[in-house]
Amino acid sequence: MENGAVNEELIQTDVLCIGGGIAGLMAAIRARELGAKVVVAEKCNTLHSGRGRAGNDHFWCYIPEVHGADMELFLKDCLKGPKLKLMQAGTSMSVLRTFLEKSFDIVKLWDSWGIPMKYQGGWEFAGHSFHGDVLTHLKYEGLKQKRVLTEKALEKKAEIMNRVMIFDLLRNEDGVIGAIGIHTREDKVIVLQAKAVILGTGFVDRLYPPSVPGWLASVAGSLTLTGDGRAMTYRAGGELVGPEIPRRHVGPRYFARYGQATWVGVLRDTHGKPIGPYVTKPDKRYGDMTPEVKGVLLEDYMKSGKGPVYMDCRGISDEDYEYMMHWLVHEGNSSLIDHINEEGIDLRKDPVEFGTYQMVPEGKIWINEKAETSIKGLYAAGDESMGGIGASASYGWIAGEHAATYAKEAPAPKVEKGRAEIEERKGLVGEMCTRKEGPDWKEANIALQQIMQDYAGPVRSETLLKAGLSYLQRLKKKVGSPLYGEVETRRGRFEGFIQWDHDECLSTDVLDGDSEDGDMEIQFGNIQSIEKYRRGSLVTLKSGREFYLTGSNDVNSENRGVIVKDPRFGRVLIGWRAFENITFHDRVNDSGPAFDDFIVPKMLSGVVKTKDGKTHSGRIIYDLDEVYDLEILDGNDGRIEYLIPFRKIKKITPERRYGSIIKLKSGEELELEDSRDIDEDNDGIIVWDSDKEEYIPWREVEEIVFN
Repeated sequence: MENGAVNEELIQTDVLCIGGGIAGLMAAIRARELGAKVVVAEKCNTLHSGRGRAGNDHFWCYIPEVHGADMELFLKDCLKGPKLKLMQAGTSMSVLRTFLEKSFDIVKLWDSWGIPMKYQGGWEFAGHSFHGDVLTHLKYEGLKQKRVLTEKALEKKAEIMNRVMIFDLLRNEDGVIGAIGIHTREDKVIVLQAKAVILGTGFVDRLYPPSVPGWLASVAGSLTLTGDGRAMTYRAGGELVGPEIPRRHVGPRYFARYGQATWVGVLRDTHGKPIGPYVTKPDKRYGDMTPEVKGVLLEDYMKSGKGPVYMDCRGISDEDYEYMMHWLVHEGNSSLIDHINEEGIDLRKDPVEFGTYQMVPEGKIWINEKAETSIKGLYAAGDESMGGIGASASYGWIAGEHAATYAKEAPAPKVEKGRAEIEERKGLVGEMCTRKEGPDWKEANIALQQIMQDYAGPVRSETLLKAGLSYLQRLKKKVGSPLYGEVETRRGRFEGFIQWDHDECLSTDVLDGDSEDGDMEIQFGNIQSIEKYRRGSLVTLKSGREFYLTGSNDVNSENRGVIVKDPRFGRVLIGWRAFENITFHDRVNDSGPAFDDFIVPKMLSGVVKTKDGKTHSGRIIYDLDEVYDLEILDGNDGRIEYLIPFRKIKKITPERRYGSIIKLKSGEELELEDSRDIDEDNDGIIVWDSDKEEYIPWREVEEIVFN
């Protein structure tokens, strides 16, 4: 790559799977079965990528012949377990039901493909459950799962592009139309034009320092899982759920590996006393549930001086020892076993020190039961939307199915309309690849991890979060400050943080256009206002100069619109037709949300009045889906789309067949339509009054008043 010049390759497809892990490959296989042209873009190699790269031995699933015919009872029992309850926080009940209904089909499918799902001829369930509770996880031999799925995807004629790192989505006013990435071996940018995009980009494993900070890759998960899918979704205007929720895992202290439920032993302190109340001797069926209840307990022991804590397998029978070693291999712990053997460690005699690993954000990309995100044409599956191999496999399949169906009817996208954005991204890649001095990515990563650990770690407070944010902002000033402004539309005025053209959000981002003086590139930090005018825009600088710009999607009708994070409503997506003008303001001392602004999610509750005059009060499940006040109500007012958290809503009154009147707690009132959240396609309301459950069809609802 000479002088920053970047080569480009354009690839067209029906369905683009970003990430070649379990979910991405399952999505690709299913989409190809339905006739869609499919490309899988994987930053590593699909044979050995993601959290499932080295194997797995637990598959959450519902098998009627094992668990009985009542799936609802099984689901309730599943959510008793602390691990599943945490992993699925923010996932709607309809999504969980859809997953469980599909899970046994996927189990049988995998078994037919050559991934052994039975043990000694039967369905073997063990681990991740308390004594006396239902066993939720199927033991299976997942050592070769990535090879089998890769070969199956290739057999179905999916195109797999290894070493292609996607770093941003491409979208227009209607939705996602593709993505842009870089080929890390061939020094070229890849532009992918797609009718539907599926994100299977995994967990966020590298936001906090690993258990051995000097070894960047000493994580139990995967070094390459950086949260890029969630970042891309957020930048594109999509909704995330619970990004602030932390998760901790335990395992061998200086040899980070997953598999805490695979070990058959007891966690004990230095005096041989169990640190938890669940087991006193090795139990292959249930294991020691202590770290699933409180993953930080081992860290607490060290900080208090009571540590270390050991996994003690002494007393295990020879049969159970062989059982444990068999499953440790399939869980992806072959290198750990090699190390144990090289060091002469006998797990039947020698306890192994365990520790608590780094924090991992448990947040997700919001999806519905079809794996659709809040952005048209964008789907998500796997650890991006539901945790665990079973959910990844099942929802990858579901995402592939619905994306392929959507792609059959979707018009061919035209990424060339986003040429200015593509060229901007190519310029960034060229600049990064040709720079000769300054900190490298590892230094930047370490700085970010240190700030996160020190100021947004296990202990959080308003003062710590503000201090950490100030350090990040000092670094960010070199990049730019967030855009803030007032937007005038045909429907009123909106004020808040801004994403221009669903993309530019920093003062150092550039607005492109043609003027009488030729091509212009203006940093947003120098702009006072932008007004839509004829076939372009009038741009007024802070210096007072004014330009009429045309010829760019930044300033004409190809602009995808303006996103405003207005505290009255949530996120407001303003289409270009509705947009009139924007005035930018400086926010010099704005340190972002305060600690108290991050409210603990609460279950929805209130009163539902029906058209026959009856009232029903209690907990509410809205549209048979939304349960918590952090979830989103979606609706449109002409060319303006509102994404409103339920905690901001006071009352919903259905109005005609196609919409509803939404009264907000701020006093604002909106008439919204064109969304199943507020029209005749709504699936209805469930109200819990004490122990009584009442289902109310949408057509019978007079109004809903939330507490």
